[in-house]
Amino acid sequence: MISRIKIVSIFLIIFGCIACSYKDNLAEFKLDYNKRIPNEVAKRDLQSLKAILQEAQTSLYTYTTPEALDSVFNTIHTFKEDSISYLDLIRRITRYQNTIACGHSGWGHPRAFKTYRNIHMRFFPLNISIRNQKYFIQDTYTPLSYSLNDVEILEINNTPVKHISKILKQHMVKDGYSNRDGLIEVEKYFKIAYSNFIDNPEEFQLKIDRDGHIQHVKINALSLAKIDSLHPIEIEAKLSLEEKQVLSYQTYKTLNTGLLTIKSFRNEYIEYFGQEFTPYIDSIFNTVHQQKLEALIIDLRGNTGGWTANGKHLFSYFINQPMEYIKKVEIKKHDNFSFDSLITSPPGYLDTFNLVKNETGVYEWKNYPSLTVNPQTTNNFKGYVYILIDEMSKSCSAVFSAMMQDHTNAVLVGKETGASKCSAGGIATAIELPLTRIPIHFSTAKYYPNVNNLNNCRGIQPDITINNTTTITEDKELNFILDLIEKTK
Repeated sequence: MISRIKIVSIFLIIFGCIACSYKDNLAEFKLDYNKRIPNEVAKRDLQSLKAILQEAQTSLYTYTTPEALDSVFNTIHTFKEDSISYLDLIRRITRYQNTIACGHSGWGHPRAFKTYRNIHMRFFPLNISIRNQKYFIQDTYTPLSYSLNDVEILEINNTPVKHISKILKQHMVKDGYSNRDGLIEVEKYFKIAYSNFIDNPEEFQLKIDRDGHIQHVKINALSLAKIDSLHPIEIEAKLSLEEKQVLSYQTYKTLNTGLLTIKSFRNEYIEYFGQEFTPYIDSIFNTVHQQKLEALIIDLRGNTGGWTANGKHLFSYFINQPMEYIKKVEIKKHDNFSFDSLITSPPGYLDTFNLVKNETGVYEWKNYPSLTVNPQTTNNFKGYVYILIDEMSKSCSAVFSAMMQDHTNAVLVGKETGASKCSAGGIATAIELPLTRIPIHFSTAKYYPNVNNLNNCRGIQPDITINNTTTITEDKELNFILDLIEKTK
């Protein structure tokens, strides 16, 4: 009987090397999550990923060199055995993507794996909060005769939590050199991340510190369905439609201060809750003008971005003369992709885009709508401005914050953003790898914001850093600003 690996080898020989069309590679191989993946299949998909990104991702070498990226590829393309697990392939893909470090690029699980995972796999049965690099138990989803809430975890399965954080950070989405120490995404996705990038044990041995007493606790892993059934009702589910709205505003009358909260710059999300960005912002600044407020706080924590034009419109209320908002937008390729047959969500370049090839061989988008910004003729704000940022302030949210930091007197408070200050990706394209059908998305456009230093590839650094080392319910950053305003009155 011919072995499965030999059959796969014959299949790959028939369909030839990577130079053959991607369409030919689509498929007689069917991924079985109960079995390991033959190396020939894993290698072919990794080669396909490399070729696709080299063809279309403009920011491929923004944060790394060709030599460094090739070195990483050679590492992930090397196999000690004749097959690998599905999750091992995922870990190799994430290592490659995180070397590129484009925050608009990433991967996903095929739908079939999510179905398999829900039936056959078990997960960490606790919710954690991470404060000052330490893990604390927030919720437990397994019956216990004692409470573990707010107990510190020192080790999980004999591994110190600092080492666990280091491993997970190597695989979580990165953008340039930003947010090196931030662990908010590790905290948010811990159950899934531990499963994806570390292990899938049937039980977890915890070393905990309970009020200075070191103890060891054994907890069984649970299915996602079981965890969901035991999960406490989220606060978000209890909120009214008005409380869920993306844009909100309130006034602190005694401080003569306004608080504008913007959870997202994404129009689709904003409109889902019955709001429109531009009319809402215009009405707020009219209110601010009528109330003659002296200070305005803009809360962008958790705002992962959206439409650059919305950030530009908001910025227009704080400047006195026209200026560049985005210096330029570059695109490596905009049509006739060799991997068209693999695309599940196209980039959507239109004939109206004026794309002109420059001397480096890439295209510049000459009529991009947010290249320049004009000041508002009415209700321009002249008072004190404070902007709240954190690790989840990304994309055009980070662009707006950077512009405010470099071109106004705004004071940024909080934590380093999870997006690079020197550039941003965008116009993402989604594909499926030809053999394993693993979903991949990546940026095809590179935006250069009008910041003072285009070589600064760290995240936007706050002018005042506030680290949350107290309880998770206290809004330490906002309270700091309100106290500061009160002291200066």
